[in-house]
Parts: sequence; structure tokens; C-alpha cells
Amino acid sequence: MSSTAVQPSTASHATASRAERARSAFYRPELDALRFFAFFLVFFDHSMLSVPGMKLFFEAGRLGMCLFFVLSAYLITELLLKERAETGHVNLRAFYIRRVLRIWPLYFFCLGLAFAAGRIWPFMRISVPALLAYLFIAGNWHTAIFGAIHSPWSLLWSIAVEEQFYLSWPFLARKGRKILFFGSIVAIAMGAVTVWAVCRDGYPQLGAWIWNNSFFQFAFFGLGGVLAILVRGRRPVLPRFIRLTLGVGSIFIFLLASFFLTMEHPHWSVLLGLIGYSLTGIACTMLFFSLLGHNIRKGTLLDRIVGWGRISYGLYVYHGAALWLISIPTIQLLHRYHHSVPGPAKVAVLTGIAAFPLTLAISKLSYRYLETPFLSLKKRFEIVRSRPV
Repeated sequence: MSSTAVQPSTASHATASRAERARSAFYRPELDALRFFAFFLVFFDHSMLSVPGMKLFFEAGRLGMCLFFVLSAYLITELLLKERAETGHVNLRAFYIRRVLRIWPLYFFCLGLAFAAGRIWPFMRISVPALLAYLFIAGNWHTAIFGAIHSPWSLLWSIAVEEQFYLSWPFLARKGRKILFFGSIVAIAMGAVTVWAVCRDGYPQLGAWIWNNSFFQFAFFGLGGVLAILVRGRRPVLPRFIRLTLGVGSIFIFLLASFFLTMEHPHWSVLLGLIGYSLTGIACTMLFFSLLGHNIRKGTLLDRIVGWGRISYGLYVYHGAALWLISIPTIQLLHRYHHSVPGPAKVAVLTGIAAFPLTLAISKLSYRYLETPFLSLKKRFEIVRSRPV
């Protein structure tokens, strides 16, 4: 009799546990596809920098970084709000442990590679102040003041901005949805004020004091927060035509934003900057809704892109090194077979085509052997289950 009494209880407990795990799960695979698209925009920007006449296009690619920040803030905000709704509070210790296990292993590994590369190739040497800035998660401010370091890993500045964002966001989430919404609006306003303060004397809209400025980039984190608060975890059901229109339209809006941001006029810099970055926010929002809630079928191209999006962190931090490694033999081969100095467009295209699979291969190896052990450990501190490892 005792065994029959225990059996229903055990079954009930198991059912409740499964229900609890299902209730706490939050993963949007379609947003991983957007992560890859954000990476690809940045990859296009960096691979085409030296091509004359392409400024409008590669600067539009640079704006993919803004999409990265929007997506990051949306996901973090959604997870924090879901945790607060289900548990009544936000566990700060668990949050920061999760962020450390996700970001720091790859960040400091690549920073170590950058330091080692500087010892081998003197022109890549990182100064002590720059190294300290990156070690203490302030590489973006060093870049804004002194310029980018001469290293394929100079793009780690954006990781510093993201880490700075994490310092305050969970504290706002503890106060509830209304305070977090207010904080998001303040962050957006802060970005606009930064554009006004920096560009009012004719400073370029895409200059380092804007682009590498935490207070400016926080505007896109704020936009991600607003989207999370307004969407409330829902998955909108939109006709395929609407999704396609939003996706294609966002590309044109990115190009239009780039048009305003690359215009040079000393008296209109503030206006051009505000218009350009507002359009960037609109483009990010359109692209976000073009995929949010989209049902991704197994075996399709979009499903493959989702897989690449899961390793987008590695794709981002390794692609600069891959482009640099590939560019040298590409130039040598072109020079050998054409017996002349190859044009920058040909070098850029061939380098980009060859560097992408190299970046993908390195990132997959990094994800499996460097990141996965830390991600598996990170799962122990999840309150709301997110993307599977």
C-alpha cells in the first residue's frame, strides 16, 4: 500500500517539475538568425573598408553593431522580467555569474591572442594603457580617446560596452517593468544628447567620440529594452508578405541611415546624426519584427543560419583575425598570377570569400572546446532556461 501511495506522488512531482521547466524556458531561435545577420553586416563592413566608392555600403554594414546591441538588450530584458515574474525577484549573483561565464572566457582568450600577436609582430603591439583599458572592460573609451589599437582584435571594444550595460540593467529590472521602461527611455534620450553634445561643433556623426561612446550606444540597448517590455514575450503572427516587406525594407532604411551619417556638413552634423541614428533604430526594429515569431523549419537555409547565429560571438571576435590572415596570401597570389598590383576591390572580394569559411571553422572549434564547458557550467545558474548548448 505504501508503494502505491508514493507512486502517484512521485509521478505528480515529476509532472510538476516538467511543467515548471517548460514554463521557465525562453528561447527564440529566429533571433539567432538575426544575430548572424548582424555579424554579417559587420563582416561586410570590415572586408570592404579598402574599396573606393563603397563607403555608403560598408558604413551601412557597420550599423550591424547597433542590431547586436538591440538584440542583446531585448533578450536580457526578457529573461530578467520573466525571472522576476516567476520568482518575485532578480538574483543578481546568478545573473553576473552567467554573464561572466558567457562573455569572459572568449573575451580574455582573444585579448591574450592580441597581446601574443603584438609580441610576434611589433606593428600589432598593444600599449600598456590600452591593455589595461581592455583588461578592465573600458577598451571603448581608450579607442574613443586614443584611436583603435593596431590589432585584429580592436573590435573587442564593443564587448566592453555590453559589459558596462550589464552593470546597471539587472538593478533596474529588480524594480519592475515600469522602472525598466523608464530606464530604457532615458538610455535612448542619453544617446540623442550625446549626438548633440559631440556633433554640435561639426564633429563627424560616425567619429570615435560617437561610435565608441558608451552613453551613445546605450540608446540601442534602450531600444532593445523597450521592445522587450512592449512585446511581453509574445510571438507575433504576421503574414509572410509583411515579414518579407519588413526585412527588405530594413535594408533600404540601413542604407538611408548610412547616407545621412556619411554626409559631411559642419553646420548640420547634429541633425544628420539624429536622423541617421533614428533611421538605424527603425531599421533594427523592422528587421527584429521581420523574424520574431517566424516558424523555422528543420533542414532549411534559415535553420542553418540559426546554427551559425548560435556561434555569432565567436564569429564576431575572430573575423578580424581571419580577414588579416587571408589578405596577405590573397595579395601575394594575385600579384604572382596577374604580374601587377591587384586592385582593392578584387582583393577585398576574394579575401572576404576566403575569410568567411575560415572564421566559421575557427568559431565552431572555439564554441566546442573553449566556450561549451563554460556554457554548460552557466546552465547551473539559470533561473529561466534559455538557448541550449
